[in-house]
Amino acid sequence: MKQKTIKATIVIIVLLATVITLLPSMHHQPLLQASPELSVLMKLTEDTSFFSAPNVLFVERGRLTGEQMEIVALSQSSAGYNVTVFKAGQLAWQAAISSSSQCDLFMLEDIDGDDLSEIVLHFPGKLLAYDGDGTLIGNYVTHQNSTATIADWYSGGSQEILAATPLFNGTHITFNLTVISDRGVEKGNYTIPSNSPPALPLELVAGDFYPSSPGLEALVVSQTT
Repeated sequence: MKQKTIKATIVIIVLLATVITLLPSMHHQPLLQASPELSVLMKLTEDTSFFSAPNVLFVERGRLTGEQMEIVALSQSSAGYNVTVFKAGQLAWQAAISSSSQCDLFMLEDIDGDDLSEIVLHFPGKLLAYDGDGTLIGNYVTHQNSTATIADWYSGGSQEILAATPLFNGTHITFNLTVISDRGVEKGNYTIPSNSPPALPLELVAGDFYPSSPGLEALVVSQTT
């Protein structure tokens, strides 16, 4: 069967740093320790000391196993990060991640079509996906200047992982777009003229920006200093 070709329209928008902060972020920002969301989650677990610790960066909740709602937290450790899952107020499992890069994607989404959420994380250089029972089902190497997001790229009802990497040769920027799904890994690229490389960090957003064109498009947002 012929592999489906990726249809990707990538647009780079250069904005002033003072303006880019007004755009809604596609990623969940780290929760403050005193936030109302964190206080609610602390009441749902018996291990309140973990959630009151200053190393907690992200907290999400979702159905990972179908039995009931789980709480998933990402925290920093001396070696990198820990993914911790709580069920019924008890520790269900924990996975250690070795990485010195900052996590720019932490989401719970159904990426394999089983109607349950998987845990997806992206660190520049590494993209990981965990099943609800803690099994590592995806481990991909990405570029250090890459960025990632999740979207129903193939309009099939399940979510796919998208990673974009800019490559600059002095006159042009080529964005390599990688789509990771249960059908495998597919790649495409889009090149635009440019006299300077895009400023990091980048934001990757997928959506139907051109309704007259079938499928979704990928939007890469950069900023200048």
